[in-house]
Amino acid sequence: MKGFTKTLLIIIGILLILTGGFFLILEFNVLPFADWLRSVFSINAVAAQYTMIFLNGFTVFIGLIITLIGIFKRRRLSEVKFQRQLGEVSLPVAAVEKDLQYRLVDGAAVDQPKVSLKVFSKQAKADVKIQAVAAQEENYQQIGDQILSITKKYLHDSLGFEIGKQQIEVQPITERSGKARVV
Repeated sequence: MKGFTKTLLIIIGILLILTGGFFLILEFNVLPFADWLRSVFSINAVAAQYTMIFLNGFTVFIGLIITLIGIFKRRRLSEVKFQRQLGEVSLPVAAVEKDLQYRLVDGAAVDQPKVSLKVFSKQAKADVKIQAVAAQEENYQQIGDQILSITKKYLHDSLGFEIGKQQIEVQPITERSGKARVV
């Protein structure tokens, strides 16, 4: 989540909490001008009172949820930054994905790997999703373990990342039937 979006969610959530809390305080006669406000809006019926309590409680609940999402949602990065002796190094996540694809083609018996990395602001973990086609008819579990081993070694040794969520899909080779079509 981008910083602007996160800040906007926090502000909206706080405003919803304050608004709902204000109306709940008015509904329960906490403030001295609650009676005056109730007479102005002609809210004297019991049904209207319970409706206001429900709607204001719902507003506070939604505000609380939005605020918690804004505070605790992890920010996804588009580039990885490292501080080295000679200065700061910045790598796009797409370049890391492409390099990992080449390493998987060379190291594992797979063709056409598709790598998706999600690097978050803490940069301690990366979520990995890999889809690949097995180059040979083999044990797919073994190919998956080989892909995971190469991925863990690359991310840990090169970038200092640990793997968080991992999803590896190895698909069998499919025989193409029919003639090749040139467009």
